[in-house]
Amino acid sequence: MRQRSLMMLAGLLLIGSSACNRDTAAPPPNDSTKTAAQQPPTPGNVLNIDTTSPGDNLAMAPKQWAADSLLLRSPSGGTARYGVKSGRLVLRYGDQLRGERIVMFDDYGLKERIEDKFATYPPGAKGPLRNTMTIVTPDYYYAIDPDSRTAQRVPNRIDDDYMASPESKTTPFAEWLMQRQKAQRVGDTVISGYHCRIIEMQALGGPVRWYAWRGIILREVGEFTQAKTRHILKAQEIALNVSIPDSAFAPPAGYKITEPQMPKRPQMPTQGK
Repeated sequence: MRQRSLMMLAGLLLIGSSACNRDTAAPPPNDSTKTAAQQPPTPGNVLNIDTTSPGDNLAMAPKQWAADSLLLRSPSGGTARYGVKSGRLVLRYGDQLRGERIVMFDDYGLKERIEDKFATYPPGAKGPLRNTMTIVTPDYYYAIDPDSRTAQRVPNRIDDDYMASPESKTTPFAEWLMQRQKAQRVGDTVISGYHCRIIEMQALGGPVRWYAWRGIILREVGEFTQAKTRHILKAQEIALNVSIPDSAFAPPAGYKITEPQMPKRPQMPTQGK
């Protein structure tokens, strides 16, 4: 079950977060992606969600935002995970899941917060449940469980790994991360005027396909093979270059934060004179 939780976190953040670095990704605070058989529906808990199926009514992209472009560096010279400075997206689950994902980011994706909640549909069917929050900052990655009001925090190493790589001089971060995770670009399409690249990957829990615009996932199609559950995730709202408060990139007040011990990196042998 923990493998499925990690896969889903990686799926959320493949394009833009350290959770995709399998050498450094933190396990979730608890196994917050569970099955309905293990966690019966509880009114007011994770199943207190809107079961409306997602529509194809995302507002058309303004002309200046239509192109799919990635930056090699942000204007300040740092890592640019996304091709836009800040944004807020609302995405909804469909097919055999119902729920919502809210994404907020700033500083070209160096700071990001993802709130993710879904349940199997129709209600009462066996399948995965999720109620999680993930936060990425230049220094830390947080895996947060709102139900238990706990969080795990580990150092964010992925940006340093990218900047230290020779590829960082010629390859944007999102493309470098795809190569690192053996994801493949299999085509291109347009969603409501946003030109997207189609990316496929065999994740830990099953196959997944992303439709990414400037590194940002606007649509996701996947399957939890073990649970025999398919899902689709579609962007319903997108606001770009908006003000996101710094408080969005910190765990909520009152949450217990722990720091699990991470494996040490192998040390390169020094050469003798």
